[in-house]
Order: sequence, then structure tokens, then C-alpha cells
Amino acid sequence: LTATGNGTLDLAVHVPLGEASAVTYNGVYRLNQVGVALPAAGVDMAALSGEVQFSEIGINAGKLTGTVLGGATTIEAARHNGILDVEARGQAQPQEWLHAQWPAVAARLSGVVPGSLVWRERAGLGEWRAELDATALKARLPAPLDRPDGLLNSKLVIQTKEAKPDTQILDVRGDGLAGRLDFARTQNRWHLARGFFDFGVTRAKAARSNGVHVAAGINRLDLKTWLSLFAGR
Repeated sequence: LTATGNGTLDLAVHVPLGEASAVTYNGVYRLNQVGVALPAAGVDMAALSGEVQFSEIGINAGKLTGTVLGGATTIEAARHNGILDVEARGQAQPQEWLHAQWPAVAARLSGVVPGSLVWRERAGLGEWRAELDATALKARLPAPLDRPDGLLNSKLVIQTKEAKPDTQILDVRGDGLAGRLDFARTQNRWHLARGFFDFGVTRAKAARSNGVHVAAGINRLDLKTWLSLFAGR
């Protein structure tokens, strides 16, 4: 992660005499046109402005606006009764995100993808829910994704199915798509352990071996053109 830009910090610390372990603090960090890059994910956030309020228990509230994945985005956070909710809403432009890694694919996409991402944390466990509306995203890709009138006919929904301290299972549902992603934490680092995606078919049971398994029932696959789009990558 790398960040550029300006910010200011207001911090109030309370240290009780003779009780150093009972230190409490409250702070506000204000961002002004800050840029954040996540190279591993290929995600850039630009012109982030707003403030984040925090204390010894973590983030308490905040609101940021900026540009994420090429589109205007608002991020809001609030903590109530020990539950932290963080929600991001905006309109992403996938072609901007894909341009650096797969420019030939990005050049065949046009349009925006409105969406939301919600993170809820309680009792040390987190849950995700993301909704992406790609019905207006036009794709001039090889078969079976030659869909100039809209990539999907319904929203893509990704949400937590099971959350444990060292396990996070995500359920994936969309237009003819069903899937599951199992993440595991080892030595305090999260990684994708296994998963599957089914396109137009129904799997009898979830994959148990490591890796991501894909099953598809499609009428036509233009493999030659697909390979040319990824040539040299």
C-alpha cells in the first residue's frame, strides 16, 4: 500500500495517574486530496477527502469521498452498540481497473458498474456484502461474453456465508453464475484456500480440494481470440 497527499491529525490522550494500562484516546484524521494505491489488487483510489474518527477501540465514524476504480465513490463508517458498519457506494469503470494488466480486454468494455460494498464487524468477526450491477456494462469480448447490450441481466451479489476467526466463506450469485470462495488465515495472513464458479450448470457439491474449480455449460467459446487478448501477459 502506498499513499500520497496531505492530512491533519487531532489527538486527545487521557492517561490516569498510576494506571498506565487504562490509557484512552480519541482522534480525528482529516484527508485532503489523498491518493492510495493497492498494487497487489490493482486498485487506485484518488482525491480522497473527508475525515475519520477513531479511539482505542478502532474506527468510530467517518466519511470520505473520492474516485475508486475510475468512478466517484462515497465511503461512510459508523459504530453503534459495538457493531462497526463501513459502506462504500459508487460507480466503477472496470475498463480503468483492467487497463494496466489487460489493456486489450479493457478496450472492449464500455460503461459503468454501480455498486456497493458493506463491511460489518462485531465481536471481532467481519462480514461482507457486495452488489454490482453490470447490466449497463457493454462488452465486445469473444464468445461467450460477446454482450454489447449488457454484460449481465441481473446483479452480481457476493456475501459472507460463514465467518470464523480463521475462516471466511463467501457466496457468489449472479446471472447464471453460482460460486463459493473459502479464505483461511495462517500466521495472521489471509489467503484463498479453495473455491468454485459454476456458469450455467449446477454442481452436486462444493469442491474440497485446494484451488479454484470452474465448470461451465456454454454454447460457444472463441478460445483463439481469448488467447490473443492475453498474449504477452
